[in-house]
Amino acid sequence: MAAGVTQRATRSRERDHRLWERRIDAVEETYQAYKALASARRSAVSQRERPPDETSSWPLREEAKAAGVKLALYGALETSVAFEEAFNAWAKWYMEILGLDVYEGAQDRWPLVEEKAKKADAADQKLFEALHLEASLRPHRRWPWSRGRH
Repeated sequence: MAAGVTQRATRSRERDHRLWERRIDAVEETYQAYKALASARRSAVSQRERPPDETSSWPLREEAKAAGVKLALYGALETSVAFEEAFNAWAKWYMEILGLDVYEGAQDRWPLVEEKAKKADAADQKLFEALHLEASLRPHRRWPWSRGRH
């Protein structure tokens, strides 16, 4: 009887630990992907020109999107919401900068690009804060007598 309880508790701890590792991996991948997107955005805005190739940020976008899927599976709801907001803000900025070729007087549209970049920066900052909080949380403990002991 005692061996069965011990085995069940061990399996439960191992499962919790695997989920914790997956959660931390998702947090790390999301953080790295969004740091790269933010860097590419800052570079484009500071140079006041569109990236040389319209797909230059697209591979970064795919990395961020893949990391976001893992984050949605293993992370907290608040972190997933912050991810969605950051992704949407990046997409709005990216579409604005790609549209510069379409409009005449593209240089006149730079204030709008910069405004969208600021909104994306703010959304990224919110995401980074949520990721830091997510990484600082301890794995969930199942047993009532283990509460408060980390």
